[in-house]
Amino acid sequence: MNHTIAYGDPVVYRSISSLALMLSIFVGQSAAEDTPTYLLRYELKPGQRLNYNVVHVAKTKTRMQGEEEVSQVHTISNRHLDVQDVVEDAMTFGHVVDSVEMTQQQGDQDEIRWSSLSGDEPPKVFGAIAERIGKQISTITINSRGQEKDRSDDGASKASLGMGSFTIAMPEEPIAIGDTW
Repeated sequence: MNHTIAYGDPVVYRSISSLALMLSIFVGQSAAEDTPTYLLRYELKPGQRLNYNVVHVAKTKTRMQGEEEVSQVHTISNRHLDVQDVVEDAMTFGHVVDSVEMTQQQGDQDEIRWSSLSGDEPPKVFGAIAERIGKQISTITINSRGQEKDRSDDGASKASLGMGSFTIAMPEEPIAIGDTW
């Protein structure tokens, strides 16, 4: 999707991809000076499919009674968001995990590997994840600023692992190049 931005037009926008979501940039002029300002907003449309992937790597050291054990995990997951509904300032999408490649090693035990694309049965330790592949794991509603307004976990783990929301919250007011929020 290509749109032209006409410099100085009061309300002109262009959509760009940002963290797998569509972002609209409204161009205006600052009243105090001739510096252009930009109102950053997400703009999703029903039926859009937004693909992305997540790489999760963790190494954990546990020490109990003087004994140390190291465990490691490495996961690559391919995911998508299905935009289901857009009503005024509310955009709702379903979150789906399409495939995963996983490894896990606990202490001196052999590394366990599995790819959902291999066709092989998953090891028991990855069984719960394997059951969720291709199914909607959550439903999320955001506003045009990217603020999460509602989330339902559709059978998925409620652990956030510190990842927070799917979007970056945009500033309330228009900003100029170089501004921070």
